[in-house]
Amino acid sequence: VVTCGGGIMPESDFHVGEPVLCYFGTGIYDAKVMAVHPAINDEPTQYQIHYTGWKKSWDERVPVTRLLRRDEDGLQIKAQVDQELSVSARREGAKRKGGGDEG
Repeated sequence: VVTCGGGIMPESDFHVGEPVLCYFGTGIYDAKVMAVHPAINDEPTQYQIHYTGWKKSWDERVPVTRLLRRDEDGLQIKAQVDQELSVSARREGAKRKGGGDEG
C-alpha cells in the first residue's frame, strides 16, 4: 500500500485506460493511464500517463503519489489548486504592472 493524499490506497488502484488527475509542476491536469509498470526491486510501481489534450511528447511515467482519482474528491482538489494558481498569477501580474520602487 502507498500513502497518497492523506489516505492509503493499494498501488493497483489505477488501471490502464482509467482517467486520472496528475500533478505536474504546481498544477493538476487531466490524464489517462496508458500502462502500469509493476514494482521491481526497490523501485515502486510507475504509471505511464498521457495528459489529455497534450502531445504524446508530454507523456511520462509517474509514481502513485502524483496521481489522484478523477472523482468528486479529486476534482475538488484540482479546483482548489487551480484557484490558488489563479490568485497567485494575478498577484504576480499586479506586482509587474505596479512597477515597484524603481527610480
